[in-house]
Amino acid sequence: PINSIQKIIIYILSFFVTSDNIYDAYAFFGFFLVGVASFLLLKELNINFFLSMLGALLIASNDNFYSRVGAHLTLGIPFASVLLVYFVVKASKKSTLRNFLFVSMAMVFNFSMNEYYGYYGMLFSFALFVGLYLFYNSYKQFYDRQYAIEFAKNIVKAIVVFLILMCIFYPNLVGMKILSLFIQLDEQTINGPVIRTNPEFIFYS
Repeated sequence: PINSIQKIIIYILSFFVTSDNIYDAYAFFGFFLVGVASFLLLKELNINFFLSMLGALLIASNDNFYSRVGAHLTLGIPFASVLLVYFVVKASKKSTLRNFLFVSMAMVFNFSMNEYYGYYGMLFSFALFVGLYLFYNSYKQFYDRQYAIEFAKNIVKAIVVFLILMCIFYPNLVGMKILSLFIQLDEQTINGPVIRTNPEFIFYS
């Protein structure tokens, strides 16, 4: 079973390659995207062009890719996780609403690419942001009441966007659970599997 984002990616690839080659094409482009995302991350960390290119190649070629490429492909091409870290670094440098919203969207995208990496990314991003924020900035900024209020507002807005997007991409697992806090819903509607017979997809969310 695959989620909506995976179906969209596979549907797009189906226009360019045959069904027998979609998996291979997915792996090839995934490897490339891990490299691109890693390069952007390393450049954001102020590493020079040559070392960023070398680091991107090393990250894309790590053992995880080769051990996973035969199965569990989305675990082998974690470009969404690398992109999430990239946006967290940007937000830690400049804590603007725009950067926080990009973090929220990247976090949801990371969930959609693989839920294991989604949970890991959410916890890791929080710790990474706190550490990098204190590295790039001074905590004394929060002594400024106006700055602290604006910072808190941006965080709340980003959380709201994250929850809305999670409800959209995971309507049963997240959306219905949140809705059930306010109105009574049939437990089967929330937790029951939604299965279609072959050749239809098996959906889950």
